[in-house]
Amino acid sequence: MLRTISRAAASALVLSLSLVAQAGNELVFVGTSTSGTTDPHLFVESATMTVADRGGINATNNVTDAVWTDSGRTLYVANGLAPGGISVAQWNGTASSWSQLHASSRGCYGLGLDVPRQRLWTLASASGYNELHCIDLVPTSPTYGAAIAQTNTLSGPIRERWALSPTGNFALVPHLLLGSGTVDLVDTDPANPTFSQVILSLPLIGAISSGISMVADCAFTPDEQHALLVYTGPGFAKIAALHLPSGTFVDFNASVAGQQDYSLGLSVATSMAVSASSLFGVVTGLGGGGWVARIAFDWTNPGNTTHANLTPAGGLPNCNGASIAPDEARFAVTNWTGTATPPAYLSIYDLATGSLVQRLTMQSVWNAYTTAWQDRSPLGSYTPFGAGCAGVFGVPELRAVAGSRPGLGLAFAQSILNVPSNIAIASLGFSSASSGGIPLPLELTLIGMPGCTMWIDPAQSTFLFTATTTATVSYVIPNDPFFFGLPFFTQGWALDPAANAAGWIATDGGMAVVGL
Repeated sequence: MLRTISRAAASALVLSLSLVAQAGNELVFVGTSTSGTTDPHLFVESATMTVADRGGINATNNVTDAVWTDSGRTLYVANGLAPGGISVAQWNGTASSWSQLHASSRGCYGLGLDVPRQRLWTLASASGYNELHCIDLVPTSPTYGAAIAQTNTLSGPIRERWALSPTGNFALVPHLLLGSGTVDLVDTDPANPTFSQVILSLPLIGAISSGISMVADCAFTPDEQHALLVYTGPGFAKIAALHLPSGTFVDFNASVAGQQDYSLGLSVATSMAVSASSLFGVVTGLGGGGWVARIAFDWTNPGNTTHANLTPAGGLPNCNGASIAPDEARFAVTNWTGTATPPAYLSIYDLATGSLVQRLTMQSVWNAYTTAWQDRSPLGSYTPFGAGCAGVFGVPELRAVAGSRPGLGLAFAQSILNVPSNIAIASLGFSSASSGGIPLPLELTLIGMPGCTMWIDPAQSTFLFTATTTATVSYVIPNDPFFFGLPFFTQGWALDPAANAAGWIATDGGMAVVGL
């Protein structure tokens, strides 16, 4: 039985992923692999489909993979042609600044981010992309940007598609051609005596023995129970799932003798993405005019796993990249026409319904190979929740002033609307779960405010006076990176003697997250 993380740790991992998952206007990075040394790249706002930044520089030449981290502030990009390496972009909320993280005489294929250890893995070799290399990401380290470890047992068969597990403890590095090759699991935990060694090597039963079965992409489920790979051949695309605790492949069809991989009924698969919940997947392909499929996994009863082909009329020719939004509400795919006069397209789909939400035409772009959804927008955000209670002028509301956001070094302004008696209170706190040991939300009938609710724990309250029906408060956010990502909660109160026995009414609550 293979070592794996505990269920409690897995739950904590999924929870941490969900905490940073906020629906919004996160960026989608589109990388290309075309010709020359300055392949185009784009940063596209996912909600508005506005191109926030576009360029063509050596740092994004022949992109093979990209991964976001640092709550949407940092993007790592692998360059596939030798001499290659890994580039890094810093996003400041409006534009990107690029530098080289790691120079290599070899092309780099794929990226795996080990967040807890601040390491980045890539697959590189003089030919065939055979060995994993581990790059130091600690800025204060003397080896920052350098390879501090690598495997030495993968050389020989060509390997291109691979994946690193969310905890950074495993890497799935199968042979590219599976007919006579194997699916290999590598130990990437430096605390183990088997670090950087293959700890499990299995043939794939469903692969065609002539060697024409090829790995299209690999992924781990975020709960780290399964390692997935999509493989493809003439007229077919299948998903194999390695159950890590038992070291065996999942049987998706128990009614047929032997272990059966999941068949998509489509061909020429190219890429795969898995949701943070481990319950959904997206696979893209080139065959039949191009396609995209949404998979609903049932890990308790694998035979109940289903998929739907979401391909629009006309297909998705040359569909190469897929990425799921951190909120799991949407996913993005890229494709290009394949003609002598591009464009390429970025399409956003609803993950729950499979419907096409919107599409961006990217002129002068072709071979859009990589799609990477920002892990979270780094901009400060404010989201109202709950509801207020009615007074003389209706229900008071707490809203962010237009153009204001809780960003580092900024003044975040909020307004209490529908204030009936020129006096209000603005409250700020750091919990919406409990206050003084009392669970929240708390209904306030007992203190003479029926229908009103306390939504937050008020750690600080400020009296506001206004000559109108709107009262405004401003909070100055320290310009200190320590506060980046800090959530805080707000609620407003308005004096209204005619409303109830207490003479006060309450607004809805709001959650702010400090960003840029």
